Amino acid sequence: MKVFQFILGDKVWISYFKKCMLISLVLHVLAAIYSIGFHHFDEHFQILELLNLKLDGNTIKSLTWEFDVGMRPWLQSWILYVMTKGMLLVGIESPFIHTLFFRLLSSLIGWFSLVLVGFLSYRWVCVYKLKEKWARYIIWPLILCWFYPYIHARVSSDNWGAVFFTIAFCLVLLFYPQNAKLEDNELRPFKGERYSIPAWVVFIAGIVFGFSFQFRYQMGICIFFFYLWCLIYGRMKISSGLIMTFALILSLCIGLLVDGWGYGKFTFSAWNYFFYDVIEGIPGKTIANPWYDYFRLALLRGIPPISLVLMLGTIVFWWKFKSHPLTWITLPFFLVHNVFLHKELRYIFILVLLSPIMTTLAIQFFGIHKFQNKFWKAGFYLILFCNTILLFVSIMKPANVAPAFYSHINKKNIKTVYYKGENPFTILGLKLNYYNPQHPEINKMESYPQKNFKGWYVTTRGRDFFHMEKDVLHCKLDYITYPKWTFAFNVFHWVEKSRIWALFKCE
Repeated sequence: MKVFQFILGDKVWISYFKKCMLISLVLHVLAAIYSIGFHHFDEHFQILELLNLKLDGNTIKSLTWEFDVGMRPWLQSWILYVMTKGMLLVGIESPFIHTLFFRLLSSLIGWFSLVLVGFLSYRWVCVYKLKEKWARYIIWPLILCWFYPYIHARVSSDNWGAVFFTIAFCLVLLFYPQNAKLEDNELRPFKGERYSIPAWVVFIAGIVFGFSFQFRYQMGICIFFFYLWCLIYGRMKISSGLIMTFALILSLCIGLLVDGWGYGKFTFSAWNYFFYDVIEGIPGKTIANPWYDYFRLALLRGIPPISLVLMLGTIVFWWKFKSHPLTWITLPFFLVHNVFLHKELRYIFILVLLSPIMTTLAIQFFGIHKFQNKFWKAGFYLILFCNTILLFVSIMKPANVAPAFYSHINKKNIKTVYYKGENPFTILGLKLNYYNPQHPEINKMESYPQKNFKGWYVTTRGRDFFHMEKDVLHCKLDYITYPKWTFAFNVFHWVEKSRIWALFKCE
């Protein structure tokens, strides 16, 4: 507790930190409310549809092939199942309200991880003996970085695995004794005293590490290398490490019981995942990506110039702070993921979420005075401007348009829907049963509605929407997934090429 007394003793910094984190909390809540839907299909089919199976709203035949081989963990779906049962007991039956509370829970957990990161970063800054005002700079990325509220609102295994690991990681390091120096090049292997961490801290950390692993098995890489850091550079006592290991194993046993509940039989899903993902290499049958693809994905989807600064800052941090715990958990994780052919940015969310802190620490170490000329200030204001726009868009824009569309169908109590082209109630050939408790009748048409047609008609492409608006005059627009005023900025004909869902009522 001396560490927290040391941090809380800085009244000025704590006051500033509270105000900043309150702003961050508001942004996270807004993202949970407005950033509806899922970032990736796995967020829906591997979590919500498993939950839906236990709620008797789905069938095994409607699930993905991963269920048949038992390679997906059930812990996250079980947590949401318990939440859902509680909401059903108090009369909240809408799946759209359920997912709102899921996102709120996810956002609050993510926000809490940022609070711990802020405390830990303050300790790192003070250890480096930087000027006191610089301790404020470390807070800025925690509240300003545009992708934090968006990612934390995702009820996905990628997000929960990264966030739970971050919480456990910070707990362990925050409770290191005050005389333990956690900066680079200060701790040497197998020299000096070993440090004891309170048993209850490492026990809780072990449980949370275990949950992180079960949400996203790849987090085992980070856990393994953090253990190595604790033993070599962290100089943790073996007894503390054993308690943390015991708690981690206990957490894994809980996961086995939950998997048994989910699959209806004993299943070692972690091994099944390793067998089919690595040994059999089923996902490897998809398009193989080049070794540099993570750099491309991070640069483009992180949006330059912000992404460029974060990439360079992270690389500089790795080079300068070779024995820092952040380097030990992120660099091996990144290198291992580069070995696999299939690459998606969500696979390395832990690196994405920690990159702003590593970049800020790298800049502060080299000295902020080196970035005070007009050129660097102009760059800073450009980044701040771009980040502010992206922050607003990422919070207010739905992550996926499908749930909002289904919610409208549900409110209208529409029984029959007609469509042409792509079935709006399926993705990748799979039904989204979770969002369709009423299961309206769906009929495919080979052409646009004729004059004698009456009913509800759906378009899923911008070009079809324009055709309906211009040529099918007896059908009136009832709902559209994007505001119509945005179509006035149809640069490069993006509207015609986009998946824009519109509902028309034909009379």
